[in-house]
Amino acid sequence: MTVRPYQPTDRAAVERICIDHGLRGNLEQYFIDKELFAKIWLAPFLDGEADAAWVIEADGKVVGYLVAAIRDGFKLRAVRILLPYLARMAGNAMAGKYRHHPPSQRFVKWFLFRSWREVPAHPPNTSNFHFNIDSGFQGSARGGEALAEAYFNRLKELGHTHFYIHVFASSTKRALGFYRYIGFKIVDAKLSSLFHEPTVVTSMLRTLPETVSLGKERVKNLPKLACRVRFRGDLAALEASLKEISLQALPTDLTVIEVDGEPDEKVRQLAAKFEAHLSGEEPAGKDDIVVILDAELSIPPEFFALILAAYDGGMNSGRVQATGGEAFFTSRRAYPDGQYPTPLEGTAFPPLKPQLRARRRR
Repeated sequence: MTVRPYQPTDRAAVERICIDHGLRGNLEQYFIDKELFAKIWLAPFLDGEADAAWVIEADGKVVGYLVAAIRDGFKLRAVRILLPYLARMAGNAMAGKYRHHPPSQRFVKWFLFRSWREVPAHPPNTSNFHFNIDSGFQGSARGGEALAEAYFNRLKELGHTHFYIHVFASSTKRALGFYRYIGFKIVDAKLSSLFHEPTVVTSMLRTLPETVSLGKERVKNLPKLACRVRFRGDLAALEASLKEISLQALPTDLTVIEVDGEPDEKVRQLAAKFEAHLSGEEPAGKDDIVVILDAELSIPPEFFALILAAYDGGMNSGRVQATGGEAFFTSRRAYPDGQYPTPLEGTAFPPLKPQLRARRRR
């Protein structure tokens, strides 16, 4: 396999790969106009910054690509380039082209009216990229590393020191822990309404690596995040809260759950089972970040991602709004002795921005 700069004659092959792997490889479940999807996804890169695109060739066939936004002004260029395609999408919808496929109608509404509001904040003066490789070649690290090397070398030539990516995470696709493990930090998180299950899209920032293989530069001693749940006697509320936490938490993030007060044996067993599920080995007092919340709170899907973003951004403490009340987080940077405040003492904490949106419990 060889990597070379993108050429206009590669466009059909690149669009085919984008279609095959778009939306987690399930494009037909969301949008049936495949060709239009590929143009919308790729045109801002290929028409606006084609000199920051590369392809992988195997036996004379394009089997992968990487496209990047490196130069300033990408957003404005993207809007200008996308206008004709957005008009075509809206025209097709009004003409009834997607009437027989309700998911496509939903996708059009999402893309035209909601997608731009669900994009997490971009770190300033940084680059991002998007890539795909044919399924038959994804097991070969050589092709992916060669694409990354071409991209990283271009960034270094232009004086960039960081880059960022967008990562989708849900209860069935827990990718945040892996990316944090290889050195990415969460900058911002937004709840995406595109997918069938609650999904969070995050902006994750990283310094340019010393080696092409990011997996070789794994971060040691990642900050640990623990959770203290205030139990008020409602066992059903406690079970619901623990379930919501477990859908978001990763073993590398959340280590221990504590139940305040004097719980009965059933509650103790529930807490012990949950701690074992999260493979916690240290008590909450020794963790880097401690979240304090009531069992009655309804926890939005982006809850922990935003807390980690605040911590990675240097915040030592904060107040988080969620349905039914407020939660608090504190860090060992603010309380090095591990004597974290109670929720009542936490009311003076500065608010975490952006604050979590309230979500109704269904």
